[in-house]
Amino acid sequence: MIGIGGYGNSEHFASVVGNFEKMKVFINNIVTLLEEYNIDGVDFYWRSASEEDKWRYITFVRELRKSLTIRNREKPFLISLTIPAVISSYELAYDLEDSLKDVDFFNVFSMDYYGPWENQWGTPAGPIAPLYNTVPGKNGYCVDSTLNYYVCKTKQPSKFNIVIPFFARLWRHVKEAVKPEKEVIRNVELKDNKAVGDGYMFRWTVQDRKYKISPATWDEESKTSYIYNPVNETYLTFEDEKSINAKIEYVNSMNLGGVGLWTLNMDDDKSSVLNMVFSKELCSKKTQIYVKYHC
Repeated sequence: MIGIGGYGNSEHFASVVGNFEKMKVFINNIVTLLEEYNIDGVDFYWRSASEEDKWRYITFVRELRKSLTIRNREKPFLISLTIPAVISSYELAYDLEDSLKDVDFFNVFSMDYYGPWENQWGTPAGPIAPLYNTVPGKNGYCVDSTLNYYVCKTKQPSKFNIVIPFFARLWRHVKEAVKPEKEVIRNVELKDNKAVGDGYMFRWTVQDRKYKISPATWDEESKTSYIYNPVNETYLTFEDEKSINAKIEYVNSMNLGGVGLWTLNMDDDKSSVLNMVFSKELCSKKTQIYVKYHC
């Protein structure tokens, strides 16, 4: 499949799908590309869509589905949407119920719950993609909470994939834990009301800068790994064998569709994270459709 949109290419969606003639050209170009190169389908990631974009997005996906269906491909073309982890962002600009029949699956951008953002939200430091919540008052800040919401809303768990981050995340000026028993979540001293760090550090960059990711501290509650250096006041969070295994087990146990990868070019030169994912038992499980969340 190919992907359209994302961090650097979402700004053009509104002007294209908001104009019927432009939308038709866009759809025709997508169909031509898929057919010419025998590509199985397309994923759309429209970041920061607004409330007024909601119905335009639905209409666009529906029209694309019609155009792909009439091709009568032996193996039908796939359409997927990448949707946000933050529920408030979803409520504003997406409508799952109206998209279900036109979309084959959804890639949930299940990360960025904590980050060294250049604003007051850059503290505290915490896991990129905690499987479970660890701090009272932040119940929505974990993969389980996000998927619970989406699955309960649709009753179709197998249509949802969780996205596994291939990058590491670094904070500087990291201080004490927010609570003595919650070492994985730590206060950050902001500079000019901004966190200092690297929000998207490629794994080969981690190697280049001589950051050690082993041995890591394991947080059993959130199912995540991290390294805190109290001398340098740095906090590094990343996926490893243990955390990926926990996520794969979660996908299987909750009858989810599978996993997405974000992104391959962020891995190291040995494709270490990719190999961790592919070594797990994911595709061998029998698909179950019943909901195991408490809705």
